[in-house]
Amino acid sequence: MPRPKLQTKIYRFDINMTLREGEDDDLIEFFQSIPKRSRVLAVKTALRSGKLKIAVQSDLPEDDELADALDDLMF
Repeated sequence: MPRPKLQTKIYRFDINMTLREGEDDDLIEFFQSIPKRSRVLAVKTALRSGKLKIAVQSDLPEDDELADALDDLMF
């Protein structure tokens, strides 16, 4: 019997991460210790159990401000 179709909206976020030896050794060890098919669950668990609000900086400039600054540098 086929699995029933989900009735909820799905959000997809693709993330590609580059880690460097000597700088990100803890994260490299974390990912190497998890089977590939379990990494998404491990990342979701880590995000939910950590201090996510602290990691997301709200004091960063808005995108429009950054675009204006880049325009000033280029012209």
